[in-house]
Amino acid sequence: MGNEPLLSFSVTAFDLANQAMLVLSAELKMLLREEGVLKAFSF
Repeated sequence: MGNEPLLSFSVTAFDLANQAMLVLSAELKMLLREEGVLKAFSF
């Protein structure tokens, strides 16, 4: 019973982190698409 709030918070935090990763991934893909040539030679 005492773990319910913590579990709920953990799930929420995980959802937020997952959402953030999706957003960052989308941003990264956009950048790579726009600067694909530059990125390819900037290693």
